Amino acid sequence: MIKVTILYNRTDDPDSFDSYYFSVHAPLARTLEGLGRLEVSEVSDVDQPVHLIAELWFADEAAMDAAFASQIGIAVRADVPKFALAGATRLVSRVLDA
Repeated sequence: MIKVTILYNRTDDPDSFDSYYFSVHAPLARTLEGLGRLEVSEVSDVDQPVHLIAELWFADEAAMDAAFASQIGIAVRADVPKFALAGATRLVSRVLDA
């Protein structure tokens, strides 16, 4: 399994971020072909630099690559700057134990 983890930086306007993320971005991301699971977590410790963590699970690297190369994948990536004004970090990892 391959997991894409997005760490969305804490923002000055979390309500606006959450509104856009949950009404526009997450529904779009959920339509990625080959996506096995999308899990979203809110970082409850406000002293941390991260507001939200999104984890997208794929069967393998080929499925991940195909998903992000698709029209929907391109739209998902292009959508991030519209709401993640404080920035985000993308990590790709191989799941060793689930």
